Amino acid sequence: ARGAVAQHEQRRTLIPAKIFVGNLSFRTGKEELNALLVEAGTVVDLYMPTDRATGKPRGFAFVEYSTEAEA
Repeated sequence: ARGAVAQHEQRRTLIPAKIFVGNLSFRTGKEELNALLVEAGTVVDLYMPTDRATGKPRGFAFVEYSTEAEA
């Protein structure tokens, strides 16, 4: 049982504090979104997918914070 708890805790520390941000305006830029998100905590990574054909933003993002509490 202790092994399972330790394994769960190890897995938990490996999973980043990542959140999904949806329903973004297609005009929202990465810098603009980052400026808003840093108010909640330290942003480690911000990924805004773009359409392969057009290169335009798809209207959502994934944000990774340094801690789960900040996310």
